[in-house]
Amino acid sequence: MGVLMGLGYGAGWGICTVWLGRLLDTYPLHPTGLMFWRGLIVSSVLLCLLVVRGRRLGDTWGGLRVQRKHLPFLVLFGFVGITLNNASWGTSVNLNGVTVATVMAYSAPVFTVLLSRPLFGEPITRRKAMSLVMALGGCLLVSQVYDLGSSTLTVFGIAVALSVGLFQAGRDLLGKKAGRLYSEMTNLFYAFAFGTVFLGLAQISPDLVPSMPLQGWLELGGMSLGIMLSYLMYLGALTRLPVSVASILGLSEPVVAALLAYLVLGELLVGLQVLGALLVIGGVLVLEVRDA
Repeated sequence: MGVLMGLGYGAGWGICTVWLGRLLDTYPLHPTGLMFWRGLIVSSVLLCLLVVRGRRLGDTWGGLRVQRKHLPFLVLFGFVGITLNNASWGTSVNLNGVTVATVMAYSAPVFTVLLSRPLFGEPITRRKAMSLVMALGGCLLVSQVYDLGSSTLTVFGIAVALSVGLFQAGRDLLGKKAGRLYSEMTNLFYAFAFGTVFLGLAQISPDLVPSMPLQGWLELGGMSLGIMLSYLMYLGALTRLPVSVASILGLSEPVVAALLAYLVLGELLVGLQVLGALLVIGGVLVLEVRDA
């Protein structure tokens, strides 16, 4: 079950990322505004599911009960894992395209290694150093820093793409701890609820509700449900597998995203970018395979 969840969340995120790119290209949506509405839809659906499940078990609000001492942690999980991660992710897809944004997001293991040093006292071994060099070198090639003058990518776009990796590393570290406290659905509800509140505060404006046709709202709802299922499988994989194994299985995301981005959006990595993508994925494998 853990392996299936690991493969499922990676593929699900890849599909939803391409869907996100299509929504941003088709409708007049701001990236963070789209993430706010997606978070609102996911939070509402999770609330309904928790209440229904609670009623079946004879305790309507049981799935929503958390200890008061854990609320600050859940707020932090929502702020880092949903607000910062989703806002930077939507912006990166909008600026860099689906394929580049997805590959660059896999700088997350680099930040996980670097953050684990001061937080948990974990040493940076030779294997970790090799992984860091491969992943960072790959990110540089994918971002075309060797030819920024003629590239469609910008320095700001590259910085946003790297920030996604940083916030994903924070989300992974916090998500592993959250899995020891409550069920996947409870953790995900509070993460999206708190994260959506912060996204909403950043979106307060007269045109908060985008002017989209019914088809646009239906697509947004479908993409939101897809990302909700992917997050549930992600948290489920973290609780059933070592983080290293879950990370390797999640590599189905860039493969699915790159393939669908080519078929649906016409995006394609060129030249040294392909080598860079392979280096990034190879860096993750060097870091995680032995532990797995």
